[in-house]
Amino acid sequence: MKKIFTLFLLFATMTAFSQGIEVRYAGEVVPNGGTIEVFAPNNHTDNTYYIDLYNLSGQNLGIMVQRTRIADVTGSVSTFCIGGSCCIEDASIFPEEIAAGDSLTYASDGDGAFHIQYNPNGNQGLTHHKFEFYDETDNSIKTELYIKINNTVGIKEQEPQTLFTAYPNPASDRVTIEYKMELMPSHAQIVIRNIAGVQVFSVPADASGKTIISLDQFSSGIYFYALEADGRTLMTKKLIVK
Repeated sequence: MKKIFTLFLLFATMTAFSQGIEVRYAGEVVPNGGTIEVFAPNNHTDNTYYIDLYNLSGQNLGIMVQRTRIADVTGSVSTFCIGGSCCIEDASIFPEEIAAGDSLTYASDGDGAFHIQYNPNGNQGLTHHKFEFYDETDNSIKTELYIKINNTVGIKEQEPQTLFTAYPNPASDRVTIEYKMELMPSHAQIVIRNIAGVQVFSVPADASGKTIISLDQFSSGIYFYALEADGRTLMTKKLIVK
């Protein structure tokens, strides 16, 4: 019995260590090889998508990034950034250190977190890239993420949202989220998540409107409010509750 327990403990330890690098987008865990689909509302300027990385390997990691271009929109420009360094080519140059049990997130590290900048330069279509995150010294510790960036919204070019803001921010008693959508996707909603990515509030979004939210049940801290539609996150911004 003792031998069985020892083997079980060893297996559990190996499983925990094999988890490696966890990827999250808008607070949601993206499985290894998973795909996120996003809109590019800005047709002539940068659209930015922050992706959080968590080190679950049990050891310090030096994260490297490799991009594979599956499909590109002609004339568009896409860069990725990590640790404050941005690459227009397809591979990072220097490793970004993440200590065991630590993370690299927008909430904690701002623009130092991994993010993708995409400028369609007035062109429409679907950009499809694969990103591989791996340890500099142990390539077996890795995870893959696919991202589809779509700025084609129909025959007539429209932006999914032209206004999305919260005030006051920081807020204490209540916050007003104001939004205006020229093109109304089905099942649009305003969602608020805490820093752990847990959804704490949601309300349906109309074509154009204003939502006033009482913060009585919110603890002080950092939250993220998002505009979501058809299972996709159109935009995410930070909200601070005092």
